[in-house]
Amino acid sequence: MKTFKLYMKKTLLFLVFTFISTFTFCQDTKPFGIFIGLNATNATMPAGYTQDYSALKVGYSIGGVADIRLGKFLSFQPGLYYTMKGGSTEDDNVEVSIGLPNSSGTTKLIIDYIEVPFNVIFNTKGEGTTFFAGGGPYAAVKLSSVLKFNDGNETDIFGSPDLNTADIGYNIMCGVRFAKGFALRIAYGRSLTSIYREQPGMKNGGINFSAGYFFK
Repeated sequence: MKTFKLYMKKTLLFLVFTFISTFTFCQDTKPFGIFIGLNATNATMPAGYTQDYSALKVGYSIGGVADIRLGKFLSFQPGLYYTMKGGSTEDDNVEVSIGLPNSSGTTKLIIDYIEVPFNVIFNTKGEGTTFFAGGGPYAAVKLSSVLKFNDGNETDIFGSPDLNTADIGYNIMCGVRFAKGFALRIAYGRSLTSIYREQPGMKNGGINFSAGYFFK
């Protein structure tokens, strides 16, 4: 386990170094953008939890991208983000209900990641406005995770579920960039592998709404 964690830390450092190096290389001639947004995600809850109603977990994301032009219409956008994902259910919770007879309420899974996306973007020029769409893979490393249960009166914290350190997935997006550099974007992302160590097929998934600004 220690070897795996060390490997993931080295992988994260490599991804961060790659992003910073790319930005440094292109900053004299290419724009750099910062984005802040809201996530509405619905990660699969741990096994043993009876989901009477599956709801979206709201979190936020903040980070930046380098916009590297590949041609007249194409650009490559590597990024680096801090992002909050997870899931939420309104349920009678099997595990939490042990010692809490007939308890019902809201269970929330909160996961913090450092995420590095590698998107290829198609840009269409308008009059002072660029519409764009594209997508690509992402790699993320978990910083922390917690499982919370609220019965309407108080919140109980049940520690960190048995999650994988890494999350690999894809995202697709579209949006608009205005002449002054401001941008609006909507993106959908989903894991390709399970987010739990011993529970296959259980994934992150959700939508991100964000606003940004590109520096020239």
